[in-house]
Amino acid sequence: MHIELNRRNFLALSSSGLLLPKTTLASSDSERKFVFLFCTGGWDQCYLFAPLFDSPLIAMEEDAEPAQINGITFVHSEGRPAYAEFLQRYGNITCVINGMESRSVAHDICLRLVSTGSSLPNTDDWPAIIASESTVDPIMPMVSISGPSYTHKFDASVVRVGSAGQLGELLDRTALYNSDVPIDAPSLYIDGYEDAWAQDIATQRLNAAYRGRAEKILQQNLDTTARLQRLQDIQSELNISETNDLRESLSLAVSILRAGTSRSIMIGYNGLQSMGWDTHAANFLQGIHIQDMFTEVKTFIDTLYSTRDNFGVPLINTTTVVLLSEMGRFPQINARGGKDHWTFTSAMLMGSGVRGGQTIGAFDDYCFGKKVDPVSGEISDSGEDLIPGHLGATLLQLADIDYSEFIHDARPISAAIQ
Repeated sequence: MHIELNRRNFLALSSSGLLLPKTTLASSDSERKFVFLFCTGGWDQCYLFAPLFDSPLIAMEEDAEPAQINGITFVHSEGRPAYAEFLQRYGNITCVINGMESRSVAHDICLRLVSTGSSLPNTDDWPAIIASESTVDPIMPMVSISGPSYTHKFDASVVRVGSAGQLGELLDRTALYNSDVPIDAPSLYIDGYEDAWAQDIATQRLNAAYRGRAEKILQQNLDTTARLQRLQDIQSELNISETNDLRESLSLAVSILRAGTSRSIMIGYNGLQSMGWDTHAANFLQGIHIQDMFTEVKTFIDTLYSTRDNFGVPLINTTTVVLLSEMGRFPQINARGGKDHWTFTSAMLMGSGVRGGQTIGAFDDYCFGKKVDPVSGEISDSGEDLIPGHLGATLLQLADIDYSEFIHDARPISAAIQ
């Protein structure tokens, strides 16, 4: 097999982390895709998911009230109508999972727990596992536009766009020349010889390598070069140079889904103007972030309905959207007008494969999560305490992956799956 290997691409890709397995075809409409929107910092469940107005132990907003739309119970405020408007249109494809416990109040541990189901470093997050188990082997199995990303076994499946669109610069090769060290680009004639030389060296080393890490790295680099060429061919469709502003990130996600180049996408959202969800002070910012987020999410879902993939299938038919945060906020206001960390949180599933129009799980009068029967979705004293493993198992089940290979302390919330 002859693969054109450019010397500068080889070196740049080795340092960038764009190391991907096997050459591929674009995804077909037979495989479900996933978009993760992660609110890093800890959103306040009492601003959105937990209408605990009857409990004297919970500090609720004075101008808010309990509400239900399309089977979803929530906290409603006239000052942030976007969530109610979203549910009015898309509550029927939305499932809220309440009372999941991350079992820590430390950001770094909670981020890993909610993302992987474990606090151990030798684990992969849900998007990476889903991407690595793709049956059609897309060009960029998982794209991390922003947000948390944990990989161990499946690090080669992840492509990181970069906070300022560095991947786009890599594809059009401007990143190779925008450095502190002046570089004189060689002529096309010399460039061709350099490419041939690099190809010969890489092939020789691969042929001489014994099975092991060296052979794996060389093969990944050769495969990556082929993928890079294919990405360069379609980069005008993807607009990878965009920043990680929420609207632009969601727009990029649509482009990626339409092109069929990836199975999972991670986007981090740090609140309006990146003011953050970790509101130890000024807790009113939670409402501002919620309004901004669901304004964009509604537009995103609108676009998934109106946009078709390369096979003519509406993207919403094959895309599951996941909203989550690593923790919640303490039920009471502190001396700074904010709320501290809380171990119980919620998650939202929308779109393909989701049994919508329902809220699964609940918070009690102390804002602890109630036990749930994962099969029926009903609150039950004989049920199970929801943990991140339940969410992960549910997502892997939606992805047609045997969750038992990766999760050993929880099972899927079957009630959330169509």
